[in-house]
Amino acid sequence: MTLPHPTPTSETPPGAGTTRVVELPPRRVPRWRRLLRRVTAALRAVWWRHRLAAFGAGSRLEAPERIYGGAGIAIGRGVHVWRGARLETHRPEDDLVRLRIEDGCVIHPHAHITAAASVRIDAGALLASHVYITDHDHDAGDEDDPPVSNRRLVVAPTRIGAGAWLGERVMVLKGVTIGAHSVIGAGSVVTRDVPAGVVAAGVPARVIRTLRPDADEGRIAA
Repeated sequence: MTLPHPTPTSETPPGAGTTRVVELPPRRVPRWRRLLRRVTAALRAVWWRHRLAAFGAGSRLEAPERIYGGAGIAIGRGVHVWRGARLETHRPEDDLVRLRIEDGCVIHPHAHITAAASVRIDAGALLASHVYITDHDHDAGDEDDPPVSNRRLVVAPTRIGAGAWLGERVMVLKGVTIGAHSVIGAGSVVTRDVPAGVVAAGVPARVIRTLRPDADEGRIAA
């Protein structure tokens, strides 16, 4: 039996089969729910301002899985950290800020960010779910004193540039700088610097294309 070829209808979306940009409408949230969210966020903000080195106005930190070394964590204004996050700094006794999340960042559920030297996430960065960012490895250089028993770390500062977007389950390892407005593909492992304004993906992550015609692949945004 031969099925008839489907004919176009008014229900066929324009540009079907092609890639295009669409703008999502704003979410409609009932007024009572918006009020509840504001009250809850205000109460949580009071708590986090006592526990962290800084917690900016309008920021939200929702039900984290673990906060360790809060005196070394500074969060800017208008930051939204979704549920299940693990934010950790080591050596909190010296009161240095080792993990800094700048204004307007959004971090989706179950991110794990850990800092022993310096992790900085610049303004407006977007982190998808299950992202892992670190500035250290365990020291595995001595076979007689393996990582499971020693307390030594090998550290190097890590930085995520302004407006960067890290996809689902991206891992950023120690000593890496990701340039401003770059995109890291889902599941990538970033082991070395990524310049500004590019798309990088893979294990290890490599630049696969540029986002701006003027992007210099050798340049890292300051």
